[in-house]
Amino acid sequence: ISEIELRRQAVELRSLTANLQDLVDSRTSELRDSEQRLRVLLDVNNPIVTCLDRESMFAATAAALRTAIPYDRCALVLLDPVKDVFRVLGVAGPVPSPPIIPLGTEWPRHQSRSGWILEHRKPMLTTDFLTAPPFAEHGPLLKEGLRSAVSVPLEIKGKIIGTLNVGSRVPGNYGQSDASLLAAIAEQVGPAIENLLAYEQIAALKARLEE
Repeated sequence: ISEIELRRQAVELRSLTANLQDLVDSRTSELRDSEQRLRVLLDVNNPIVTCLDRESMFAATAAALRTAIPYDRCALVLLDPVKDVFRVLGVAGPVPSPPIIPLGTEWPRHQSRSGWILEHRKPMLTTDFLTAPPFAEHGPLLKEGLRSAVSVPLEIKGKIIGTLNVGSRVPGNYGQSDASLLAAIAEQVGPAIENLLAYEQIAALKARLEE
């Protein structure tokens, strides 16, 4: 083999070695991210699975969420199919006094970001409320000092029952990876809400029978 051919083979070998190392590094990073994601989902699921009242379930959800996706405001919003509105079930984070968006606040389905999520069945990522479409929630959220947010559907057996939302005072604070992680977390929260609603129905029926 000539010296030129040996040099060519040496260059090819170095290139193949570099490509293999890049592949190993990429796969290692993917595995690390996958393990971290699984750990986050377990951290969220474990505290909420046994909660049977709204206050404790949302408190557990908000606390677990904070370690996964930092936020200035977290909110859980459920659909009221009878009134055709979305109602704020829980809010966590610094809240003005009196709160601009108190518990029980209702958003009209056809004018809200939660309604958009219900219709399109996918997350909504907002980089800045100042330039985003004027959904019903955006004005009050701006008054609370929030600038960016990500909202994802809460789904039970193929039916969207509400949204899970996090917001930040920093514009552009969330990206697609945050939306993906929050959507995965919402998949854990959905069954917990289903259990909670079923427990509430049973408790209400029991109370009526006792009466």
